[in-house]
Amino acid sequence: MAGLTLRSVHKAYGDVPVIKGVDLDIEHGQFVVFVGPSGCGKSTLLRMIAGLEDITDGEIRIGDRVVNEVEPRDRGVAMVFQSYALYPHMSVYDNVGFGLKLAGTRKEIRDAKIRAAAKVLQMEHLLDRKPGQLSGGQRQRVAIGRAIVREPDVFLFDEPLSNLDAALRGDMRMELARLHSDLDATMIYVTHDQVEAMTLADKIVVLDGGVVQQVGSPLELYNKPANLFVAGFIGSPKMNLISVTSQAGGTVVSPALAAPLPLPALQHDLSAEAKLTLGIRPHDLALAPDGPLKGQVRLIERLGNETIVRVMLPGNTEITAALPGQDRIETGETITLGFKAESAHLFCEDGARF
Repeated sequence: MAGLTLRSVHKAYGDVPVIKGVDLDIEHGQFVVFVGPSGCGKSTLLRMIAGLEDITDGEIRIGDRVVNEVEPRDRGVAMVFQSYALYPHMSVYDNVGFGLKLAGTRKEIRDAKIRAAAKVLQMEHLLDRKPGQLSGGQRQRVAIGRAIVREPDVFLFDEPLSNLDAALRGDMRMELARLHSDLDATMIYVTHDQVEAMTLADKIVVLDGGVVQQVGSPLELYNKPANLFVAGFIGSPKMNLISVTSQAGGTVVSPALAAPLPLPALQHDLSAEAKLTLGIRPHDLALAPDGPLKGQVRLIERLGNETIVRVMLPGNTEITAALPGQDRIETGETITLGFKAESAHLFCEDGARF
């Protein structure tokens, strides 16, 4: 196993830049997730690491070796794709060992590696089956097994769970976390699903428009998003964002607020009338008779353990509150919400964290 380093990595298709100068350090054994909306460049970046896409400029280093010009098969990486890409006429045993067979690995060594991978993935009982006899989750295990037997320095996963239903995705997330622990492997995982990113990653890389917006642990990104994009992307339900204006004395005002709101973060030099964005996590909101947020309930989702409420505030601002338990709020009711000042996030007019 090995770490990975990217230095000023660029990718352009003709005159169109796709990856715009990525610098990244991934340590041996880390589980790193590239996350972002469709088209942000995360899969392209993964394919560049794998050698399936040429880089326009910069340097990719795996361990101590620069791999810019190294063929994919010689980079020491193994990739698991969104599509399982299994041979339907072959057994699970033969699918897992196919790459080793092509490489001329001796039969007894090949057999030992296949069975060891099957044991790790708890699919020894499936080795004689064909892909058509497997569930989606079992097929994904076979694809992962095919990567394990190569004993790569780095595992690359390109949205491997997107074809599975919600229940299976949850199960496979736990399987991947266990696999990472068992193998002590360096893993890079691409997803657009920020829940997968939060639950799997040691380190999250948030991308937008080919630019890294923030790198950090899941809780670092959740608690201190670097900008409005990260704030709105990380967290489920996503953060509420309210346009406000600062006033002298450390308060902000907005049509959405029932009264001027004092915020400790503003108790230092800041000109009055500065345009800011106030961010509040839905789980930080609570029913409060004297709270600053008062509006009409538009939508209710009762999940049993919590109640998700969509509320329309004055000024045509809609927010989401995640209230604990099974509160008997009704659609059309007017409610008042509050939050602790220290849980608020503030962002400057350019989108950067205040």
